[in-house]
Amino acid sequence: AREAPFFAEVSGMKGRYVRLTAFQLWQPGEGRTGAPVLALGELFVLKGDRNLAAGRPVRSLDTAEQASLWSRAYLTDGRTSLGLPHRAESSPSSGCQGQTTEKTKESWVQIDLEESVPVNEIRLIPAIPEDFVFGLSFNFPLTFRVEISDNPDMLKADKLAQFVAGQLTE
Repeated sequence: AREAPFFAEVSGMKGRYVRLTAFQLWQPGEGRTGAPVLALGELFVLKGDRNLAAGRPVRSLDTAEQASLWSRAYLTDGRTSLGLPHRAESSPSSGCQGQTTEKTKESWVQIDLEESVPVNEIRLIPAIPEDFVFGLSFNFPLTFRVEISDNPDMLKADKLAQFVAGQLTE
């Protein structure tokens, strides 16, 4: 389901920058209001059991920086609404949310691992705010791609994962 964690093995890939680009943003379902968004609870980039993304800097096309709720820094703080696998305590934040005043269907977030390193797994954790009722989390984008590159502009990037509408079902 698009509101459950997602795991992808990506052995043999190496790079410094990991970017998730959403080409079709998540939209609130029937009976809910709000603009399309890119919202993630956490993005893990693993080499073995080590989360290389923990505490690393994050850039984004746009973001909703709202103190204890949403921030780019929360994408790599190692804390999720699920508690484990990185830290036992659950996250006091909702995660990272892209938000723009312009009408757009695309957004991205990018982690700087600060050196070129091999990775063997990525894990995406959806944004599930504590005050949300079960089933009303922010789902993953309908269409997205995760890439790795040694260039911050993602030239010559290797694709780690790609999903189109319908691959991750509700």
